[in-house]
Amino acid sequence: MEGREILRVEGIVKKFGDFVALNGVNLSIFSDGITSIIGPNGAGKTTLINVITGRLKPDKGKVFFMGMDITGMSPHKIVKLGIARTFQIINLFTSLTVYQNVLIASLSRGKNANPDVDSILSKLHLEKYRDLEVYKLPHGIQRIVEIAVALATKPKLLFLDEPTAGLNVNEKEEVISVIKSLGSEIPIVLVEHDMDVVFNISKRIIVMNRGEVLAEGSPNDIAEDKRVREIYLGE
Repeated sequence: MEGREILRVEGIVKKFGDFVALNGVNLSIFSDGITSIIGPNGAGKTTLINVITGRLKPDKGKVFFMGMDITGMSPHKIVKLGIARTFQIINLFTSLTVYQNVLIASLSRGKNANPDVDSILSKLHLEKYRDLEVYKLPHGIQRIVEIAVALATKPKLLFLDEPTAGLNVNEKEEVISVIKSLGSEIPIVLVEHDMDVVFNISKRIIVMNRGEVLAEGSPNDIAEDKRVREIYLGE
């Protein structure tokens, strides 16, 4: 049984010159569990997230969040409405401490901010890193700090863009453990290339190819989809 729809994308088109990055994308994100978006490089995954989160304006189409049309809104307004994200390349103030990074994110919500930073650090097991500058931390811990920064904005929906990229096996396990735990509390959209990770933690999977949604469904549905197998396995 699916939760309620919290995000809907209708007919999104995004071009860069003659290149069509998104070609009429339609999809829905629901309030329960982890949804993964997968696809080959250049499929349009990150471009789609950038459109949803206001970093890019679509050429056509609409984005609705909690029933509200947020198409073309600024990233700052979209964060205030309750959509947070992380990035492929870690986006932190590396010369500041873990605590300071999370505090700044919390205060970005303005007068309604509730800077309960230590509870967020505790939730993600970051207490021992609290007063360390970010640049001193292992790459995997920096990824978790970035998730903490996103949580500080009190999101109703969290996008994670390739959170395990560049991590070793142990770091990857730590990050995935955090994501699985959060997935029971907040809807998460995960963009990820590691198929073991995707099939292990996702409730539903959306497959993109050449700027379009190719398939969507449960992990079992996707594993058995001939079109998906053709893309990934050449069958």
